[in-house]
Amino acid sequence: VPKVDGGNLHTVVLRPDGTVWAFGRNDTYQLGNTLTQDGGNPGQVRADNIITDRTWMDFTTTSGAVEQRWFLTNIRSISAGLKHTLALSHNGYVYAWGDNTYGQLGNGTTTVGTQAVQVLAGSDVRPQDVEILTDANGVEGKYLKNIIAVAAGDYFSLALTKDGYVYAWGKNDALQMGNGWYFSGAAGSSAAAGNQNTKANLVHSGLASGMAPVGEAYSYLTHIVSIAAGGDHAVALRNNGT
Repeated sequence: VPKVDGGNLHTVVLRPDGTVWAFGRNDTYQLGNTLTQDGGNPGQVRADNIITDRTWMDFTTTSGAVEQRWFLTNIRSISAGLKHTLALSHNGYVYAWGDNTYGQLGNGTTTVGTQAVQVLAGSDVRPQDVEILTDANGVEGKYLKNIIAVAAGDYFSLALTKDGYVYAWGKNDALQMGNGWYFSGAAGSSAAAGNQNTKANLVHSGLASGMAPVGEAYSYLTHIVSIAAGGDHAVALRNNGT
């Protein structure tokens, strides 16, 4: 289904063919095209380094030369944050690009994403939501899977699994991660390490009605059917209407 979403100063478009295009401000690679020039016309999001959900296509350079590049494809949904974007594929994987100051791209770093990167699974995850994949360099990684919806806040990201669990990653200065931990620290400082998740981890629940089955390490938020992200907060709708 085609979709359009807007960040602070950039716009993202999902076409019916599953490709993603973007235009607008590009100072933190919001357009995902490996360039930093603002884009007045829609440009296609690149995907040189991901493992699946990409296609080899002709690309016209600024000099007019035609080269071939990998581009993101097979996408079913998009969500734009302040300066980053999330994309969900039909395979249930999550991709992100743009600003990564607080780990909101979920690839285990705080390095800006010049093009689409795949979201990694953290340590607080369910085994069924993780898939081990090997990239083009022969490096194995644990990637998030089984996702049916994504939502991007200003500096954090959310994902909903097909059976109603929620994952979060990115900035946590206002408890956006929903994991019960709060740590105040400036971005980029050593103290800020406890203030962000650079990989996807489960959202916890402090309510008895939202507790996961007995035997799990924490009380996880579950039975969720819809998620949304504000600037610095998140909301989730349960299957009982709460």
